[in-house]
Amino acid sequence: MADTENKTDEAVKNETPANETPRFESEAKTTGPCKVEVTIRVPLETITKEFDDRYKELIRTVAFPGFRLGHAPRRLVEKRLGDDIRAEVKEHLVTESFKDAIERHSIDPLREPEVDLASVELTDGMPMQYSAVFIVRPVVEVKDYSALSVKAARPEVSESQVEAVLAGMQRRHAVLAVRAGEKVAERDVAILDVLATVGDEKIVERENVAYEHPDQFVAGLHLPSVPAAVLGKGSDDRFTITEKLPEGWPDKAHAGKEMVVAFTVREVKRYELPEIDDAFAAKLDYDTLDELKADVRKRVEREAESEAGRETDRRIVDALVAATPFELPEDVVHEETASRVKHLKARLRMSGAAEDEIERREAETVAAERSEAERDLRAMFVLEAIARKEKILVTESEVQERIAQMASAYHRTIEEMEEYIEQKDMLSSIRAGMREQKVMDFLKKTVKIEA
Repeated sequence: MADTENKTDEAVKNETPANETPRFESEAKTTGPCKVEVTIRVPLETITKEFDDRYKELIRTVAFPGFRLGHAPRRLVEKRLGDDIRAEVKEHLVTESFKDAIERHSIDPLREPEVDLASVELTDGMPMQYSAVFIVRPVVEVKDYSALSVKAARPEVSESQVEAVLAGMQRRHAVLAVRAGEKVAERDVAILDVLATVGDEKIVERENVAYEHPDQFVAGLHLPSVPAAVLGKGSDDRFTITEKLPEGWPDKAHAGKEMVVAFTVREVKRYELPEIDDAFAAKLDYDTLDELKADVRKRVEREAESEAGRETDRRIVDALVAATPFELPEDVVHEETASRVKHLKARLRMSGAAEDEIERREAETVAAERSEAERDLRAMFVLEAIARKEKILVTESEVQERIAQMASAYHRTIEEMEEYIEQKDMLSSIRAGMREQKVMDFLKKTVKIEA
């Protein structure tokens, strides 16, 4: 009696008496790197009690015609609602047995395993048994990172970088003027009439389309030969090109066929760049050109310092990854690589690349994308391990402060930003990013950084 009184309430509650069947049973075995297969068994006693509890609750709370509340016979309820109750009981037992197996075998899953409920059999008078494969978080044992040493990246600013920024400002303030009697040159703008046909059928017919050299898109069409064909043409000149439509063309009747595109040049326009002098600086609210250049240099220097800081961070993480060997979950590496390749292909399609070019680029980049995915996953797991070891956490007040900053930056109310974050399911990624930044701040004070 005294022993029981010395235990906490939680400990007594979690004990299973020796003569009592556990609610769930399970066996776990490692089947590969970061992969654990669990065989889960739900005893008949657990299933029976689950059904009894569900039916008792229904009879107690739901009115059935012809019977007072709480007095409907179970046979009637089973007849009317049995299929729904069976589905609910099965789903609930699978969910609860997952949780039990995770706790019982100290599994740290990266995600819940996908189990096809339809394949899990719940047979009258029989226990329920099924298997699930968990992708688990790798075991990461970080060493003494205070002994690590990395060389700090140095910010580098050249005069050409400053000149490039000034040139960009110059282009943004350029004036587009008609160049009567002149021919299209590089970076000019041609005003074109466009007629695209496949056979006798018109696909596009547009007038006064502004085309800026050397773009490969005209009137929504991807035309790689246009930049070369339009050069040297003047007002009222006509020219024709032929392009093969991609196999993925939306209109299947035209996919893979040749398209003839006829152009008529209506006008030639050219950007007239302002002189970069004191007058140009004055338009930008600077007293002199020297003052403008000094401010541009400061901006370039700030960006160079930020980039050097990011590179130093990367060197710290790379040193940690190199010093912390562990196996990655192959399924996660494969999925992350596939996701990156998919985004690459989407970008190529948006840029108008042909399918054969996309396939070639995909074959060339899969290995590189996998390598980068592995590096990023290793970095994530190492930083998570350090956060756990050093008890680095992100508080709710810090999260709220970050949301307030985001709301201010996007000119929204905090309530609007919170709603947007919830809709996009961004909260966990925001919290993870903040935690990672805290870990990096800690590491920059701990790792030896050589100037």
